[in-house]
Amino acid sequence: MFRGVLLLFLSGITTAQFPVLGDQQHHVSSITDYLEETETCYKCDDEVAILKEVIANQSALLAQQAGQLAQQAGHLAQQAGHLAQQAGLISSLQSQMDSVVARVDSAEQFMNTCNAPSNCTEVAERSGINNQAFYVIDPDGPERGVLPMVVQCDVQGDKIITLIGHDSEARTHVNGFENRGSYSTRM
Repeated sequence: MFRGVLLLFLSGITTAQFPVLGDQQHHVSSITDYLEETETCYKCDDEVAILKEVIANQSALLAQQAGQLAQQAGHLAQQAGHLAQQAGLISSLQSQMDSVVARVDSAEQFMNTCNAPSNCTEVAERSGINNQAFYVIDPDGPERGVLPMVVQCDVQGDKIITLIGHDSEARTHVNGFENRGSYSTRM
């Protein structure tokens, strides 16, 4: 409607200054020229509107993709955290396994050294006796009271005798220690 009113108003003007864009003044020789130029501007406005819509759509798409990338980055960071936690657990388990292996090795060595016979009769049963050899026995068993000691075993007929060396040849009288194992002395 505005164009129709404008057309009627401008129909008698042959040369004049008309505003084309904003506050710019443009010389046109006829209304037809003016209308063609304004039509071109309307086409530009349409193209600008289409381009703005395309840019808005592309911006929305880029924002959506940026959101997806941020979400994926969050998932990757979470997975990296889980992997670091699992690496820590693996390291801890490796350390614990190394400790267990060391304890088993120690226990095996202990069993090999603490499996000493308790007397010369056991020595004879296990490996036989050489009257000139010394043997390690543990009279009270492993991990109890008296430490294993070195003795000499002797076979006299069908009897096996345990000889314990000491540095005290004198006789010692002890009173008040009648129960077995209630008295000890260093020899």
